[in-house]
Amino acid sequence: MICVADSAKHGTRLYDLGADILVDRLDQERALSIIKSITGGRLRFAIDAYSTESAQALQTMLSSSNTSNVPSHLLSLAGPSKLQAEGVIQHTLPIKIFHDVLEIGESVMSWLEELFLAEALSLPHVEIAEGGLAGVNDALDRLRRNELGAKRIVVPVTQLRTSPSASGSQTPTKSHPDPAAAPILDDLTLEDDKGSTPELAYADAMNSSPDRIRFAYWVPNVSGGLVISKIPQKTDWSHKANIFYARTAERVGFELALTQIRFMAGYGAENQHESVSLSQALLQATKRLRVIAAILPGPWNPTIVAKQLSSISHYSEGRIAVMVVFGWFKAEFTAIGQWWLDHAERYRRGREMIECLRGIWTEEKFSYRGDFYQFHDYPLKPKPYESVAPKVPSRSPIEIFQGGNSEDARETAAAVSDVYFMNGNTLEGFQSQIEDLRARTKKEGRTIQFAVNAFVIARETEEEALHTLRAIQGAADTEAVEGFRQQVQNAGAASKDKKGMWADSKVEDLVQYNDGFKTKLIGTYEQVAERVCLLKAIGMNIILCGFLHYDEELRLFGEKVLPLVRRLEKEGRGKDKAFEIAKTGDVYHGVQK
Repeated sequence: MICVADSAKHGTRLYDLGADILVDRLDQERALSIIKSITGGRLRFAIDAYSTESAQALQTMLSSSNTSNVPSHLLSLAGPSKLQAEGVIQHTLPIKIFHDVLEIGESVMSWLEELFLAEALSLPHVEIAEGGLAGVNDALDRLRRNELGAKRIVVPVTQLRTSPSASGSQTPTKSHPDPAAAPILDDLTLEDDKGSTPELAYADAMNSSPDRIRFAYWVPNVSGGLVISKIPQKTDWSHKANIFYARTAERVGFELALTQIRFMAGYGAENQHESVSLSQALLQATKRLRVIAAILPGPWNPTIVAKQLSSISHYSEGRIAVMVVFGWFKAEFTAIGQWWLDHAERYRRGREMIECLRGIWTEEKFSYRGDFYQFHDYPLKPKPYESVAPKVPSRSPIEIFQGGNSEDARETAAAVSDVYFMNGNTLEGFQSQIEDLRARTKKEGRTIQFAVNAFVIARETEEEALHTLRAIQGAADTEAVEGFRQQVQNAGAASKDKKGMWADSKVEDLVQYNDGFKTKLIGTYEQVAERVCLLKAIGMNIILCGFLHYDEELRLFGEKVLPLVRRLEKEGRGKDKAFEIAKTGDVYHGVQK
């Protein structure tokens, strides 16, 4: 890559960005002679970003260097050459086309966002023009006088929030680039210094309150999306897409992500990326996001899980967690040569798995004599990464999540887990589970947090959201849904209370395979935010979100719904259970259009 520029002003930056050779542009004829000598008359591609005159000079050089019948190409960004040279194809990109042709504008913005999130795009130096709109003319004059070089001028059209500096002066603080979100951000300030980078400033502002409800998202690492439906979905299960989703989610305020575990195809998930390895890939590509890796006792041994996750906790500075699932897919177990235990035994094995993980991670030498696992003075080193967060008594150094509705599941959660995940349910069902778990954990001398699955359909209007729900259910893969229903209900029928996670689920509920429709985060952005406050008031700490179109809806949730939730929390919402039920609870009893 040969760069022609003012070497005194821009040489260091161009070399830092990857230029192989830098040629000073102040003597144009000499610069062209140097390039011709370096390329040996084989130059075929050039980009001009300076003027029509420099574009014409490049075109002349391309023409004189071309000794073959293959045409050369010149991309003129500042203006095309007024002359057409033989053997040179000239390309232009009028800035107007970005605004006039919607498809091009959207494609360019999506491409630039991908480059930005992949940290493959180096942004220009920016200078703030003082005086708001009144400072535009002065800024233009400075550009005409060529005082700024490669810098870009930004003119704020709304007042920047300020915070006192150490000297007592006012220092601008970062704000979200979306003007629609600006009014909500104006009264949100960072409460601590997290070493925020510009791309994470918005997330820091959204997540500054210690009393907030947290948001997680299902990682679509299995094909078919989050619904068993033939409806078209803008959701991709690939590694590349999931990196993009993780960076987007982190940037707009999601704090956690849950990777799914599946060993074989079934019910729409024809392809599956393994959960722990993909979790590590997502952690490597992000800075703040905590990733919960799902593991399945039986195929996984606690020795391997403990060692893997302890190491990953060091690679990610403590951002890994684990979700222990107990198994519902009998065909999966038999296909890989694992014993299919009855319901109570699967939970007993899972409890032993969690007890072993806790012991291995916390005891200098761990010994254990169980029915499924045994250890004799096992000394895991290194132990998990010690974060700077204050330690919570009885909690694992690597946070342990689990799910399940049955008596067996609740006993296990109360005794050994840190976070209890719930499927969608009725309002009464949620409250009953939370009250029951709190009573059980109190007897154990422990505390536990609560998370709930929700399939989010947030739209401009309620009718649009409900139409999307009906479209998903109307296009359901009925054969796959019925197969899933039989598997999960047979799996739960062996429990002592005959009540597995999907015991009360209707066929239309099972189209979203963790009853996410029942959580009722379906409506306008404002309605969804109100219902989040209700879920918080009854005891939820984390909302686990799934979406139809991950390409768009992760970002939209963070930009449209999350600021509304934070504003309501700042106003004191989400604390008074009776008030929130009276205001929003009717929707859980079918009162919705």
